[in-house]
Amino acid sequence: MALRAVNVLLQDLARPEEILLCTYNRDAATELRERFENAASSAGYQGDTGRVRICTIHSLCGRLLAGHPERVGLRPNFRLQDEPQRWNLLHRRFDEVFGPDQRELKHRGWKDAPNVIRNALSYIDRICDELILPGDLIRSRSPFLAALGRCYRRYERRLLDENAADFAHLQAWADLLLDDDDIASELSGGIRFIQCDEFQDTSYIQERILRRLSEVHGNFCVVGDEDQSLYRFRGATARNILRFPHRFPDCKVVRLTVNYRSHPTIVKCYDRWMDSADWSNSDPQGPPYRHPKTILPHAPERYDDYPAVIAIAGRDPDDEGRQLADLLQFLKSRRVIAGYHQVALLLHTVKDEAASTYLDVLQGAGIPARCVPAGSSVGGAGQKRPPSAVTVTTIHQSKGREWPVVVVGSLDVDHRNVDPIGRTLARYCADSNWEPAHRIATFDRMRQHYVAFSRPQNLLILTASAPVHPRFSTIWDDLPRWAEMDWSSCAALARQRFPDAERSDRKRQASPDQRRMISVPGRLDVRINLHLHGA
Repeated sequence: MALRAVNVLLQDLARPEEILLCTYNRDAATELRERFENAASSAGYQGDTGRVRICTIHSLCGRLLAGHPERVGLRPNFRLQDEPQRWNLLHRRFDEVFGPDQRELKHRGWKDAPNVIRNALSYIDRICDELILPGDLIRSRSPFLAALGRCYRRYERRLLDENAADFAHLQAWADLLLDDDDIASELSGGIRFIQCDEFQDTSYIQERILRRLSEVHGNFCVVGDEDQSLYRFRGATARNILRFPHRFPDCKVVRLTVNYRSHPTIVKCYDRWMDSADWSNSDPQGPPYRHPKTILPHAPERYDDYPAVIAIAGRDPDDEGRQLADLLQFLKSRRVIAGYHQVALLLHTVKDEAASTYLDVLQGAGIPARCVPAGSSVGGAGQKRPPSAVTVTTIHQSKGREWPVVVVGSLDVDHRNVDPIGRTLARYCADSNWEPAHRIATFDRMRQHYVAFSRPQNLLILTASAPVHPRFSTIWDDLPRWAEMDWSSCAALARQRFPDAERSDRKRQASPDQRRMISVPGRLDVRINLHLHGA
């Protein structure tokens, strides 16, 4: 993505200020800026790269809204409220926003003020993401949805009174501005090329805003991997990347299917995992639920032949933990790993019921472990920590990271990802029937574990303390069990050395073609370069 932007500049197809690069969060935008600056420097570009707009979609919406705040009822210099600030607003205005409908909200199980605010904000965010009209909810036969629609309107009124916007309304109001053709032309007039990374993490409204901004010039490029779409509960949808070629039939599709991260055995393992599910769409006119692909390892002949995927089958959770501790101590004592900081344990959740047994057993064996809860920063393999500790975190938190050794635990538990808000609001959402409701849990499970299985560079360890869930049998059944491995297998593993390797170092050493594909197996680079008004 960064190289493509540099290529546009080198060919004088646009000035720096006419290029817009978007991604999901600030960390990703910072990394994208670094990659772009390095690529431009390596290519010898002499222009002012600082004028290229590289930002999150939220910050883009903030810039759009700042130009015409009065059109949505805001005044100049409006404030952007973060999560604590909007909680504070709702605490102060609780009776005004929720009081008239508190009885109905209590029937929903929202008992006290913190519970009401937490749940209501989750619904408000999704209403904005899907551009659901509160009037439609108010007219619903459901007393709860009607109450929710009224609370939404009162909350929105309070935001405007305080000249404030939250992140959800930032997008909804920016989209509202684009309904005015003159404003839309003005806002998009200075942009000639739009590129969006991590497109599988965009929501309905985010895709809509970027698409509408691109209609003037027709240059829209997106990069993403539907297999890594994990944020349904935040409103993100894989449909954006999957239906892009259907929305723009003349677009050019570039498939990036070479993995530069993992041992070939690991690549084969998670590729087989994704192939084990049915992704077909019964509607022949509709997009598939997954692009057909086979992920290939880069230069497989360069890898040593050792058991790169290992299973730990415990008799109970304690035995599972003890076997894991034994294996990690083996790797450390044989200097296969330089320290426990090269190991990550990925779980569905790090709450006590899921993580406590692992933490207790590891620490009892003298193996330090650092638990990283949701919302915290997770470092990669290159970040040494004193003391050297195993990182214990969620699969969601691991996305975009890599370690030499990754343990994926609790494969005996069938964790079902649920999206109650999506189900409740489904009939009011755009494309609400895009994925069959009875298949959503399976799709989410497959994508979540694909991310987990593709995090390791050198060794993937799968663990369970009972028979694994049948869905994992395709990759579990033929794996060597740590407790049963013969010496020849152990010796082959013991001869390995898993060095620290930060992604940035590997990118600098890679060829230009490799740099654009490192750590993105299965991603789809979808480009449209045509005049949409005439298409």
